[in-house]
This record gives sequence, C-alpha cells and structure tokens, in this order.
Amino acid sequence: MNELISEGFLRPEPRTFGNNVDIIFVCRRNIRYVATEIKERIELIETLSDDELNLGVGKHAENLFRHMFEKNQFKIVGVNKNEFRGKKWHTKSNLDFIIQRDRVTYGVEVKNTFDYMREDEFEEKLEMCKFLNIIPMFPLRCPSDQQYALMQAVGGLALKFKTRIFPPGNEKFVSSIWHYFRLPVFVWGGIPINIERIFLRFHSTNIP
Repeated sequence: MNELISEGFLRPEPRTFGNNVDIIFVCRRNIRYVATEIKERIELIETLSDDELNLGVGKHAENLFRHMFEKNQFKIVGVNKNEFRGKKWHTKSNLDFIIQRDRVTYGVEVKNTFDYMREDEFEEKLEMCKFLNIIPMFPLRCPSDQQYALMQAVGGLALKFKTRIFPPGNEKFVSSIWHYFRLPVFVWGGIPINIERIFLRFHSTNIP
C-alpha cells in the first residue's frame, strides 16, 4: 500500500476521531469526493470502540458457551473464580468458568475480540489452571501460533471459533462491518455444532 501511495496510484486521507485517535484511509488518487464514505466508516469504528458494546458482546459469547456446557451436562462449579478445592490464586485475575464432568475439571476463559488474547494474560491464566490442578480450555476467536503451542504443551485446548460473535438484533450492524471492513463478524444465537464437537472430542480424551 505504501508503494502504491508513493507511486501516486493511491492517496492517504488521515483523520482523527474519539480521544485523538489517528486513522488513515486510502483511496484512488483520481477519486475526488470521499468525505461521506469516510464519515460512514468512522461512525462504524466509533461504535465498535464503544466500551459498553464490547462488554455486551463479550458477555454474549460467555453466555453461549455456558449454555453449550450445560446442554452437555457439564456442571458449572465456579463463575469468575480464581480458587478451587482450597487453593486460591495469588492475584485478582480469575477464570470465566470452572466446569466439571466425568471427574474432569476445566478452567475456561472466553475471548470474543478481534485482537489476540494478550500474551501476559494468556500465560497467567495457564499458570492459574496449573496451580488449581485443572485443565485449561480457552474458547478464543483466534489464538496466535504461540498460544496454540503453549496450550498444547500443557494438554489444554485453545478452541478457535474464528468470528467475532454478536447477539441477535445486530444483523444490520454486522452486515455493515463486513461490507466496509471485511472483518470476521457474525450473529450467533448458539454455538455451532462443529465447535461443540471439537470440545466434546477433546473432553473424551481426558476421561479417566
């Protein structure tokens, strides 16, 4: 893209929005009127950056996975917990869920974000599971290669669900995000069966 700008085929259109956040759009050099197109995209980005929306989207994904666990007879033994069977983790960090079935216990952390889960947070949650003597099982939109390797090394599961999940009622908004930015987004009312099966196959390998 920088080469196309330097060659004059594209031109940059810098903008600032929110709390002095800089963003650069690019367009064909010979396109004159772009203000309306840029304004529409900035409005979408501002909505995507809203803390309340992001909190709601994260909770929706947690609720969907919780429903999947309960539907498959996994017992929820802890919600937002960092202690188990008399052991308590030494920081305020916690796991979204601690679940059990067939005498197997998992520490669950759900991340429904465009970005990778932060490496320091990922590693701390793995250490927490090791300390609590439970198996880590993290449903993540898209784990990094390093996170896959770390999870595999401890016998856990990084369950990739690929798309950022939005609750029903956001179909128009999600369609706009895809149309303008081609970001991985989808409206889910439940966890797809293929993802559920990956988790259940993983669980079957852990049954004593």
